[in-house]
Amino acid sequence: MTDNGVPSATASQTFSIVVGDYLEVRLGQAIVLGGQTSSVPITISTTVAATNASFIVEAPLGRLTNFSLVAPTAPLGSAQIQSLGSNRFQIRLGTLAGQNFAGEQIVSHLRFSTISNQISAFVPLVVTNALATQVNGQAVPRAAGVDGRVVYLGTQPLLEIVHDTNRTDLIVYGPKPEYTVEHTPKLNPITWAPFWSGPLVNLREIIPLGTNQTGFFRAVEGGGLRLTAAGVSGVNREVSVTISVTPGRTYEIQHSANMVDWTSFATNTAVSNSIQLRPIAPTGDKQRFYRAIGR
Repeated sequence: MTDNGVPSATASQTFSIVVGDYLEVRLGQAIVLGGQTSSVPITISTTVAATNASFIVEAPLGRLTNFSLVAPTAPLGSAQIQSLGSNRFQIRLGTLAGQNFAGEQIVSHLRFSTISNQISAFVPLVVTNALATQVNGQAVPRAAGVDGRVVYLGTQPLLEIVHDTNRTDLIVYGPKPEYTVEHTPKLNPITWAPFWSGPLVNLREIIPLGTNQTGFFRAVEGGGLRLTAAGVSGVNREVSVTISVTPGRTYEIQHSANMVDWTSFATNTAVSNSIQLRPIAPTGDKQRFYRAIGR
């Protein structure tokens, strides 16, 4: 097959792509223990000189409270936060006379307190209704918000898998200084095996994963606080319980027949990586649960 060029099978067109001015308000991330205070940075990125920006931020109820802004510093002349109810807040930022937002810069911090004794969770800070004003008094044509996040840590660790173009990472967050991550290829059957063990730095650690790594992960307190073996003899119903622990720490061992009412029956200070106990279950119990609490 040949092409004689009649009619032409090719064509060309010239066109222009125009990217209009915009301003973006972006909240950062914080990792914080329950009962403590922290903050996330507020970053403004803009292609046009602007003097004012406003937006609404919303957080789920139950873990974060007492929201406020740090005192304004140049280029900010004012920083106001107004409660709209149900953990929704209107934030207004204005520059000093003769100054403006330009390029990308951290302009303020959103402060908050955390409520104690809650379950660990990733808490979103949702940004909506972003608006901005140029130095000439006109509205910035496009304004957008980028959500932030708080990693709230109670007593439980959290795991997160993060992907980008060239790598995949497993991130461990936790209130304890050291954790062990375990892996099982599938949930039926479950075959947990050690995958990584080590300390956390600033409440987290990033663990690179292989490109073909699949399965399920869990994190347990480093050195252990986890049941590693249990058995019942057929003669006197003696229960043998072994837990993996951290040497030097004290543990209170409890039992329950219903997982609601717990009774302490032993307190041990670990001298090695494990504690073995041999409590005898009462003959009237059809089932018995055990747990260990680090003190």
